[in-house]
Amino acid sequence: MSSDHTPLIVNISIFEEQFQTRKQTIIKNSKEEMRFITKIIKSVKRLNTDHIESKEDLELDIQNYGGVKNVRED
Repeated sequence: MSSDHTPLIVNISIFEEQFQTRKQTIIKNSKEEMRFITKIIKSVKRLNTDHIESKEDLELDIQNYGGVKNVRED
């Protein structure tokens, strides 16, 4: 009995990864918290909102803004 199927060979590489297990926190009322808040305020002030004319525009901007990383780094 013959088959019209071709056997597939798949190689899956598994790499060792390290996952962050420590939760990053900022102590309330600390100097670090004040610097963090100041950076966020400056960043929000720079946002151009002239193009937001609908709920969808607003949601897209919020999603994009939420994706910003390293606000905490100097």
